Amino acid sequence: MPPRATLYWLEKFGTSQIPSDLSELIPQEMLDRLFDYQKDGVRFILEREGRALIADESGLGKTWQALTAMMAYKVDWPVLIVCPSSAKHVWQKEITKLLPEDEDRKVMTINRYDDELPEEDEENVIVIMSYGIMTRKLNELLEIPFKIVIFDESHKLKERKTQRSQAAIKIADAAERVILLSATPALSRPNELWMQLRLIDDRVYPKFKQFGDRYCEGYYNTDLEYYDSRGCSHHKELRTILYSRFTIRRTKAKELADLPSKKRELIYLSNELIDYTERRLLEARREYIQYLLDCEANERDINVYHASVTDYYTQTGIAKASAVSNYIVETYFGEAAEEENKGKKLLVFAYHLDVLDAIQEENEPEIRVALLSLITGGFALNLTAATSVIFAELYWNPTYHEQAEDRAHRIGQTERVECKYLMSEDTADEMVWSSIEAKLVVLGKV
Repeated sequence: MPPRATLYWLEKFGTSQIPSDLSELIPQEMLDRLFDYQKDGVRFILEREGRALIADESGLGKTWQALTAMMAYKVDWPVLIVCPSSAKHVWQKEITKLLPEDEDRKVMTINRYDDELPEEDEENVIVIMSYGIMTRKLNELLEIPFKIVIFDESHKLKERKTQRSQAAIKIADAAERVILLSATPALSRPNELWMQLRLIDDRVYPKFKQFGDRYCEGYYNTDLEYYDSRGCSHHKELRTILYSRFTIRRTKAKELADLPSKKRELIYLSNELIDYTERRLLEARREYIQYLLDCEANERDINVYHASVTDYYTQTGIAKASAVSNYIVETYFGEAAEEENKGKKLLVFAYHLDVLDAIQEENEPEIRVALLSLITGGFALNLTAATSVIFAELYWNPTYHEQAEDRAHRIGQTERVECKYLMSEDTADEMVWSSIEAKLVVLGKV
């Protein structure tokens, strides 16, 4: 059974009555620009008195749903929007595009720690800032009556003990409305959900250990002397609670039937072009394999193991760079390129900056591709002009790949998007791919 406190508050929970005609609360001109499923998302937020998580797939317009719900609570302004640094300009743009004109409304983007915040008595204000600035300006923020807070890409708050998350708790506790947005609230396991649920309603799962014991196979690891909550248990129960109280999630396959399909393809690069003789790759591979042979799983020093894996992973990316560049040129720009590929706009993602730099150096100046970080470039960007997404490197969390794919595969795309994962045999790629497949099984349960 769920914890007693959880059952108590779930039994007391009831959705608020919202008018069937949302125009009684929200300007009609805004509602006219939303899809029906987006209006349902707004209603979901309002029924939960402005405290909810919108977990729609990337590209379904979570930003507009949050902004529309925000307008229903105009009496609670000012508004604080916290997002990744790269998304600040996106929020500025969408506010201008969607909200009705208002000469008195002020939109303030805080770019530096010493930028001024609004006065305490200013109400018709929207403040946009990054998570880093939020943490540094916490005391100042708590002096301003922000009754509406939007946390964009809320999975960035998954680590409950960080300064960022602790700051978010204080800000959320002082607010009346807290809206979270994330296409990937759990990147790899259920324990990443607790912090976000805590921001919405701290009564349902007041203590992490209660949540961890029930849904994460939590136990105290006496050998390593820490509470291990990396498992997954009672996932059906958790899913039921999530979607009844906290979360709404829709998929593009269901809501955007006219959106062109997305095709994924696993491509093994030519072994002849991969520098298997690169000294640092050979050393990293040898050290990783030797460590696995020398130690049983429960005897491994986590720091030594992590260091060996990280080095092997890094050297794999660098050794592949030339083969990746060759594939891009031959497939899309070379004389032998198929006619249908010529002229396509490409997004190329990699994890390591060294790999992105190496790919750039390998290519001729006339080869035009967008080189993006898999971590920072996979969020908050709308790049529907591209129809091909190429992953020069894999990453441990599959949700980062999906987010990156959806920079191109989203509302506004008119062509099929091809997503190509470039692999190399006998490298760390095979280890990472196995990790991705295992995590997909866990995430599929929640």
